[in-house]
Order: sequence, then C-alpha cells, then structure tokens
Amino acid sequence: MPEKKIIPNLMMGEKFRGSHLKSIWRTCNKIRAALFQVKHNLRDDFLLLDPTKSGLVSESKFLSVFQGKLQKLVGLSEAEIIELTDYFKTRDGRIYYRQFCEVIQDPEKENLNPGTKDYVTGLEWEDPLHKNSISSSEHRHLCLILAKIAQSIRLRDVVLRPYFQDYELISNNHGTVTFAHFNRVLHFLDINLSAKDFQLLLKRYMKDSYTINYVAFLEDIEANVRYFDSHRLMDHSQDLIRNFPGKLIDVQLPKLARPEIGNVNIGKVLDRVTTLHPVVTSKFSEGNRKRMEVDEILLRIQRHVFENQVRVKEFFEKFDIFRCGFITKSQFIRGLDAIGVSTLRRLYMTSDEIEDLCQLFADPDDAQRIAWRTFVNYIDKVFNVENLQCNPNTIVEVPPKEVKQLEKLGAMKQDECQSREFWELCQEAVFKINQSVTRRMILIEPLFRDFDRHRLGHVSINQFHQVLSSIGALLTSKEIQSLERRYLDDMGFNYILFLRDIEPQATSLPKYIAYTEKKIQLNSAQKPVKAQPRDIIHIIADIKAQAVRKRINISQFMAGNDPLKHETITCSEFKRGLQNANIILNDQDLDRVCEVFKTFTMPNHIDYKRFCDLIEEAFTQKGLTHNPLTVPLQHFPSDDGPDNFLNFDERCLVSLTLQKLSKHFDTISNLSELFTDYDKTNCGTITQHQLLRALSTRDLHNLISSRELNVLFKCFAKNRGLRQEFKYKEFLQALKFVANAGIRVPF
Repeated sequence: MPEKKIIPNLMMGEKFRGSHLKSIWRTCNKIRAALFQVKHNLRDDFLLLDPTKSGLVSESKFLSVFQGKLQKLVGLSEAEIIELTDYFKTRDGRIYYRQFCEVIQDPEKENLNPGTKDYVTGLEWEDPLHKNSISSSEHRHLCLILAKIAQSIRLRDVVLRPYFQDYELISNNHGTVTFAHFNRVLHFLDINLSAKDFQLLLKRYMKDSYTINYVAFLEDIEANVRYFDSHRLMDHSQDLIRNFPGKLIDVQLPKLARPEIGNVNIGKVLDRVTTLHPVVTSKFSEGNRKRMEVDEILLRIQRHVFENQVRVKEFFEKFDIFRCGFITKSQFIRGLDAIGVSTLRRLYMTSDEIEDLCQLFADPDDAQRIAWRTFVNYIDKVFNVENLQCNPNTIVEVPPKEVKQLEKLGAMKQDECQSREFWELCQEAVFKINQSVTRRMILIEPLFRDFDRHRLGHVSINQFHQVLSSIGALLTSKEIQSLERRYLDDMGFNYILFLRDIEPQATSLPKYIAYTEKKIQLNSAQKPVKAQPRDIIHIIADIKAQAVRKRINISQFMAGNDPLKHETITCSEFKRGLQNANIILNDQDLDRVCEVFKTFTMPNHIDYKRFCDLIEEAFTQKGLTHNPLTVPLQHFPSDDGPDNFLNFDERCLVSLTLQKLSKHFDTISNLSELFTDYDKTNCGTITQHQLLRALSTRDLHNLISSRELNVLFKCFAKNRGLRQEFKYKEFLQALKFVANAGIRVPF
C-alpha cells in the first residue's frame, strides 16, 4: 500500500476537541468579554426590535445587531454569526434571543459548559485560549506554518514562554503581548516569516484588535512538539521526515557572529559622524546625555511652543472634563506628546526629564495628578505677561531674553570650542574655504539655500559634504570633523553660523532701512529735539494750555477712579486719567507731577483734588462767592514753542522785515482782505504759499528776500495738524504797531 503523508490536524497534534457545542460556547465567551469591557446591555438592543416582548425576532433583525454597531465592538466572523443563528433558531425560522441573552449575561442558568478543564466556566470574562475563526484553507496553511516553527524550536531545544513572560511582568497584560513585541521575539529567535504568513498568525491569535494571545500560540506550538515526539516524525538530525510537506519558512543564519551590532558606535569605527538624532547619538556617547535641569526643560518647551505657535491649553483642556485644573499623569504625558515633547517627537526629552517635569507640577496630595493649568500659565508667559491690564505701561519682550538666547540642543559648548588644538583645526579649515570662495568668486549661501527648502537654517551632513565638493575646498578628514563638531546640533549642520565665520562682511542691513531714514530726515522741518527735564511750573502751564485749547474738564476723568470720594487715587489711575483726557506729556513730566502731588499718608497715591483745582484756575477763580467784586482773569495760553524760537540774528532780521513792510500796513495795502479770502475756515492762519501769493498781489514780495520771508514765517508760525501755518492776524497787529511807533516828520 502507498505510504500516506502525515499532516497535523486542526489542533496541532491533539485530537479534534471542537464540537459544535464547544464552538458555540467559545463564541459566547468572546461576546461576553467584549460587552463586559464597555458594560453594554445586549438585551436592550433586542427589545427595540421586539415591540411585543415575545422573546423572538427574525433572523435578519438578529443579524443586524451583530453586523451593525456591535461589529467593531465584538468582531465576530461570518462563520461564528451563522453558528449562533443556527443554534438559537426555532422551527418557524425566528431566533430565540431571550435564551441567548440569558446565556451571555447569566451564564450560570445554562448548562452549555462542556465541563472540560480547557474551557472557562462562564464566571470569568476572558478566555485564556482565545482564537479567531479562519477558513479551512487558511487553517491548513496555518498548521504547516506552526509545524515548521515547532521544528525549529525542537531542533534548538528553546523554551518560548520566558520570552513572553518578561514582557507580561512589566505590562500586566494577562496572557497577551503587542504585535511589535511578538514580531521582535520571532526575529530574535531567527524565525523569519513572510508578510503573508505573519498576517495569518495575527488573524488567528489576535485579541482586542491590538494584542496577540501568546498563551494559545504557545499551546499549539507545544502540542505540535508533543505530536512530533509521540509519532516519531523527526529523524536523527531533528528534521522532519521526507514525506512531510515542504518548507514554508526559510531561516538564514549569518555566517559569522556580529556581536558589535547595536553595541558599538559606527561613527567611532569610521571616525566620522553618521547620525544626528539625539536618541541614537546619546546611546553610544562616551558619557550619557547630560540630564537637563527643570528650569532648562521649561525654557526649551517655551521656545518650542513659540517657534511653532502652539496653543498649549487646547491639548490639555479636553482631558479635564470637570474643569478642576488637574489631570492624570498619563494624560499629561499624552498632552506633551501631542505638542511634540517626548522621546521620539520633535523636541527630544528623555523619560527621566519628563518624569522630573511631572514631579514639578504634581499635586502635593496625589502624585498621580498633575496641575496642568499651572503648567500652561507658565508656558504661555513666552507670549504675554499675566495681569497686564493692571500694569499697562509694562514693556513686554516677546520672546523673553532667556528664551531667545537659549542654545540649541546638541550644540558644542563654549568651553569646548576654546581648546587650542580644536581651535587651530577650525581656523585652518575656515581659512581654506574662505580662500577657495574668494579666489573663484563663488556665492556659498545659495548652495545651502537649495538644500534648505523650509528655511530652517540647517542641512544634513551629506548635504554639507556636497557643498564642500562643489566649491572645491581641499580639506583633510580631521578638518572636516572639526567643522562638523563645531557647527552640528540636534537639527543638523547650522550653516547660518558657518556663513558668519566664512563671510563676515557679507551680512549688511537692507537698503530700504537707510532709504526710510533718509526720507524721514528730509521730510522733517526741524531736527528732533531731545526731551529735557522741565520745572513743575512749565509743566502746569503746559497742562493748562492743553486744557484751555481742548476745553477739557480733567476732574471728570479722575472722579471715576474714586468711588468713595477720598480725593486720592493711585499713581497708575492718575496717569490713565490724564491719558484719557488727551493730556499729552512725556514720562519724565508725568513722574514729576506725581512726585509733587503725591499724598504723605498713603504711599503711591495722588491728591487729584488739589491738582484739578490748580488746573481749573485757567477757567475761573476759586472762592468768588466770598469776593463778588473780584474780576476773574482767564488764562490765555501762548502758542510759542521750540518751532518758532528765534535767535538774536533772526530777531534782528524780523525787526528789519517788519520795518520794511510797515510802510504798507493794512490801511494802505488792505492785506486783511486777501488773508481773509484765503482763510476759508476763519481760523486765523494761512499756509506759507498763500502768504507769498498775498504779498505778490500787493507787489510787496520785492521788498524782502526769500530768507527774510522764511524767518518771518517762522516767527508767526503755528502748528495746525501735521503742518505749520502763518498767523496773519498777529502779523497785521505787529505791522500796525510798528507803523504807529515810527517817527513822523511834520513836513
């Protein structure tokens, strides 16, 4: 008789135990475990489909429950759903869902438990031998894959369980591991699977959509090993017999052992920098990465948030449902990872540094609660200052000076750059590159710009080597290494700092800045006069003049800050009141007024009542009820200022000009009619061009020169808006006075 091929059955060497009743019980345990995790009541879903409460629903309604919203929650296959439907179906084709719900939610009332030791009793909510249903062809393929894995394990006499239990001691997953750890264990044991075979293993032993039930996997492997030993399917070389189906797994062992892989830095062997990521570079460094202090950690987070314009509050607020200002430690770490602060994200920080940050903002009563609102308020100081409305005169520096001057991670320290040997190598390399660029007249900055498309100021090491080869700089390996050590950081090669050393004269201010300064200088009539400290008498006179011109009652703006009528307000409120009243003073004058009118009983308070009474003297005189015969004198402010100040020579020139024009004063030349025609708004002023036109109409412009005309305009000038105008009424009065004061000859 021909020899039959020996193929392991469904359970890898054990007798087939899966009857129809056992598969139904296993499916019920799977549904019970999924519903227990979310505390879902299955009976409510069927009651919505059974308005008569008969306990029976149609087959389509029963399938709609598991293929609808429970499909992702439970994850039953079509074969498992069909088995459940056939088991609980009545003679008329309907499904007895009430009995099904009693089995799922009250398992002690049913006797579906086969009584075997391999299955759960129904009181537990998880099955330690959880497996997923697959098709018959996939099952046969899986049997062959497990047989070859069992052969490899049997050949080397390896125990698999400790590799998975070490992970379980840390994660406490109760018989499950992640996909990544399962793959790492297989790779460590030199069990190389194709992508299709590995996906088939996941499909069979996957649990909760992200873990692998390694207990069931190991049981099948051990069952295969026992099956091979009991049926003598191994020859003397521990290989399968010839009639067993061919290999599906090709295990290729390396020819030589490579213990240096993962333990020795390749950059140290090749004597050059090959990696830039801080995780890789810190692993092989001579001394491990220095642990940052908490203050430096906060500054680095502030700079990261400012550069990327991140609103930190939005990433933590969603975890604080009750708005109590506290979240759990794991939620705080998830929020940091969302803004890019973790061991793998853009701002690299070690686990110890993140732990120090959590301890800093932890609740004193509960270390697992983090005060996220305090953390957010501290980080947001990089954008603004708290309680700025109470101190409106505070100058805010964005970003703060300590954040702006913070060095980049991975950059070389200043003391390391000052070593003599290193400094000589760097200087020699910079000099050679400078000579090469100058001799060939090459612009080196565009070469770096082509690689730096996002304008981050950094390029990779390979790109830096390409730039060196492009400019034809002949450098030794040690000189290139010195440049890399000098300008490298965690982001790459800092070519901005490199260009400052190569081309120190290349950086210049834009021409637009010089153009705007020159334009302002040409348009300004007078050079800006520096503010000099003034006496309190001049300051009060200036305030009275502004109050009279603008018709302002200052006491109205001060009384609003004194609701209790104490006649005193704070210094900041006093300054704010003057600003609201449109009284324009510089900081020195404001400080001087506050110093004179401050109270002696309360520090930092101003007696605004005394100040307002003094300013009101410009309009009226206090105490007229006791002196009814007194005639009050109104204050007339002078319009003279630094713009129309004349020196001795200019005063003499104006005097001569007035004497020339006094012979043609208003009664003869009738200049007032011309000036009135030009003064459409009747404000008493005209422009310099209109003055020249009026004098030309009466043929008086030939009597004076252009310099005399300019000095005359300066003497009677007045600021109106953004320009100076000529006060023609005062000019006519001056002409009349000079004409009447002249010496008259009787004949």
